[in-house]
Amino acid sequence: MRGDSVRFVALLDACYKIGLRIMEVRTGDRIVELSEEQLTMYNNLTKLQKSVALGTLAGMKPADAHRNGGGTCRNEDNRHRLASEILTKPDVKAFIDSFAVTVVSNAIMGRQEMLERLTIMARTQITDVVNICNNPVIDQDSGELVSMSAWSVKDPAEMTNGGMIAISEITSGKDGLKLKLHDQRAAMKQLAELQGFDAASKIELSGTMTTRTTLDDFYGPDA
Repeated sequence: MRGDSVRFVALLDACYKIGLRIMEVRTGDRIVELSEEQLTMYNNLTKLQKSVALGTLAGMKPADAHRNGGGTCRNEDNRHRLASEILTKPDVKAFIDSFAVTVVSNAIMGRQEMLERLTIMARTQITDVVNICNNPVIDQDSGELVSMSAWSVKDPAEMTNGGMIAISEITSGKDGLKLKLHDQRAAMKQLAELQGFDAASKIELSGTMTTRTTLDDFYGPDA
């Protein structure tokens, strides 16, 4: 683990020196893409600061991140203090804090994802979500053969057109299972608004307006 971290930082430094811009770093089990600003902050850190910062982002304890990054310490009891001092340095703290903003930004639904989900809601039909069938049964009163309709929710793997996204709610009561889909017309209306398909809105203003007219407006200043 320690050797991998040190080699990774050394590789980034070597690439930076020869002009290659590495835009991704590994923090634990995930790879995070660096913005131009983050890359600049990273390159301003010392080798040990880089290792401690990356180790902390990967979920390591400060002392372990310091040890993993090759930090020297005569007394292991002081290693946590040394690591904490590195983490409190403005440049290191700013670099680590920038990742919190990145994670939050990625968690926010973007415009394209909104459009895709709304499109699924607008296109999904009831038959994409449930099985509907007519079963022949004998009426106990008349003895005649009649048709009885029945429906059942499909297995998620069998649903088409992303049916799970289109489901608004499923409830169970005395009358059995009830299923409700998102309103298709409402989804299409939101799509139209996001895409700018709506007709221009007419805006009416109310109030008073005062104008000033002089003879010059009719005859000109030389009249």
